[in-house]
Amino acid sequence: MKKKNILLAVFAIILMVTATLFITSCDKSSGGSSGGSTSSNSIVGTWKGDIDDEVDVVLKVYNDNTGTVTLKDNYYNETVKYDLTYKMTDDDKGYAIVEFDSYYYGTEYQRVDFELNGKIMYVYSNDEYYGNELICVLHKQ
Repeated sequence: MKKKNILLAVFAIILMVTATLFITSCDKSSGGSSGGSTSSNSIVGTWKGDIDDEVDVVLKVYNDNTGTVTLKDNYYNETVKYDLTYKMTDDDKGYAIVEFDSYYYGTEYQRVDFELNGKIMYVYSNDEYYGNELICVLHKQ
């Protein structure tokens, strides 16, 4: 049962990180139409936050629609890093796909949705059973 809880925590972290990465890539699609103020609204960069004060999240988003998310589980003192790709669906919304290895199923992909509001990113689960739940809030560094 303990392994199942760890897997659920890792899965939630992956979802959050993926969403964060998508948000940081918004600057590429914005085209700089806001008169030079795109740097504060750019998705590209480093984002930090946590999940329920138990997992520290660091999301790094790059201009080429890729990124990485690093999750540090403070309870189990474990750190994992995942690669992701993201796509902007609107000026301030998008989704990310995170690739990870599952103990039971091999390579899996998880989608997370995100919404950008200035230097704050809201990351949501994209779950067919539970809907879109807020996973975490990230802040641009």
